Amino acid sequence: MFETLIGELEEVHVRHRRGRVVAADSGALTVAGLESDARLGDGILVGEGDEALEGEIVALGPQGVRAMTYAPIDGLALGAPAVLRPLRALCPGPGWLGRVIDAFGRPLDGRPLPPGPAAVALRRTPP
Repeated sequence: MFETLIGELEEVHVRHRRGRVVAADSGALTVAGLESDARLGDGILVGEGDEALEGEIVALGPQGVRAMTYAPIDGLALGAPAVLRPLRALCPGPGWLGRVIDAFGRPLDGRPLPPGPAAVALRRTPP
């Protein structure tokens, strides 16, 4: 049974929604190529390798999407690649109690977080 599922998963082609930086100003970027796929609040990764910056889509338009990064954009060039990131979900559980976790659900103490019983959307109404 598991072999069948693994075989099916190996055949899944992940579609990376990609674009390019076409304008930049003091803290905001315009990215072309994502207009038909991006949604307000989607995550975005701009640049490559260790220098890539995480950010969020803050405006939509026919000529591109506007994104703001969580770190300074110094050194970013026109044409830099940008990839949409799916909305994240978290699996909180009792093992998270007493831990320090950032706004994205990443542990700040360097230890892994044990998954809880069910996934919940990162952006949702508080319980």
